Amino acid sequence: MVSFQPDKTLGTIKEQLAAIAPTMEQLWQQKEERIKEFSDVELQIQKICGEITGDLNPDQTESGSFAVDESDLSMKKLDEYQSQLLELQREKVTLLYHQRMYRLVKN
Repeated sequence: MVSFQPDKTLGTIKEQLAAIAPTMEQLWQQKEERIKEFSDVELQIQKICGEITGDLNPDQTESGSFAVDESDLSMKKLDEYQSQLLELQREKVTLLYHQRMYRLVKN
C-alpha cells in the first residue's frame, strides 16, 4: 500500500500535487490491472457456465468486456471469484467425464 501525506511546509499546492502525482499514477495503474483481473475471471466464469448449461452466447463471451463492480476490488473478492471459477472448472470436467462414459456404455 502506498501512502503519502502532503506536508504544508513542502511548498505550494502545485508543488505538493506534483510530488504525489507519480504515486497517484501508480495507484490508477494498479486499479486498472485489478479491474482487468476481475474481468478476465468473470469472462471465464460466464464462458464455463454457458458451456455447462448449453446457453453459450459467443458474442457475449468473445467480447471480453464485463462491467466490473468497482466498489469491491479487494483481493478477498478476487479470491472468491477465482474459487467459484475453480469449482465450475471441476464441475465441467466431471460432466465431460460422465458424458464420455455414457457414450462408451451406450455404444
